[in-house]
Amino acid sequence: RVNNLAALGHSGFSQNNILERLTHIANEIKDTLNCGVQIAKWFSEGPIIIQSVEPDSPISIITRIGSRMPLTTSATGQLFASYQPDAVIQPLVTAEWQTDDEAVMTEKWHNFSQLQAKIRTQGYATVTGDMLIGINAITIPVILPQLAISDKTASKGLPLEYAITIIGTTEQLPMSEQHNVVEQILTIAQRYQIA
Repeated sequence: RVNNLAALGHSGFSQNNILERLTHIANEIKDTLNCGVQIAKWFSEGPIIIQSVEPDSPISIITRIGSRMPLTTSATGQLFASYQPDAVIQPLVTAEWQTDDEAVMTEKWHNFSQLQAKIRTQGYATVTGDMLIGINAITIPVILPQLAISDKTASKGLPLEYAITIIGTTEQLPMSEQHNVVEQILTIAQRYQIA
């Protein structure tokens, strides 16, 4: 299995290859943490869920495939918003806030910029009950090494294309343990060479 992954890592990426690899990771995270896992991809209108893996639990908390995630209230959206250029993000975020008040908009954007900086610094995004009461989420970026190889793309800060979100109840995914959970997720991701 490890040899396969190493071969995958050197064979260059096709879209199917990436999704297959991310689905393996999602399943392993689900088995490790017993939480729901979603894979999102960036499109011009925002992040869209392209794959999801349900935990063995009677309650479904996974967002449907094809759903666009809000940039301001979902961990998935906040993460993507932190890795995309402001010129791309600002009109989408402004549309979500739905206010014509310049002062309110300026303050919201200032606060959102601080959140973006924090997410970039820690390397992941979290929300606690923002979209659904009692449901927490952690999103990590998918960093594909083949895309980061050339200095040109690295210095430009290539926009993020994929992210993995772990979703669970407050019991499954306690935010007091978020660093521990993120460590576990990153360990799995690193084995598959995507973090």
